[in-house]
Amino acid sequence: MFSIATSSLTVFETGAKEALMGRHQIKTCPLCGKPATLENNQYAPFCSGRCKLIDLGQWASDKYRIPGEKVQAEKPVGEEEEKEEKK
Repeated sequence: MFSIATSSLTVFETGAKEALMGRHQIKTCPLCGKPATLENNQYAPFCSGRCKLIDLGQWASDKYRIPGEKVQAEKPVGEEEEKEEKK
């Protein structure tokens, strides 16, 4: 648990102290499951910048996907116009 009596609290510990006092809402980090405050947390809903960057990397590498059939890409806008102009 957190040491609330110390005067040199980290940002997270301060947020946890305020949450225990009923000032902030605590949720669990969607990546690691540690407690994360939502107010005054630049990484919200994550507990840290590390978890936020790991999640971003998973999105960028297509780790998160919605199952379904593959969709054929449409032709870019303007491609049909170029073909008509060449004729």
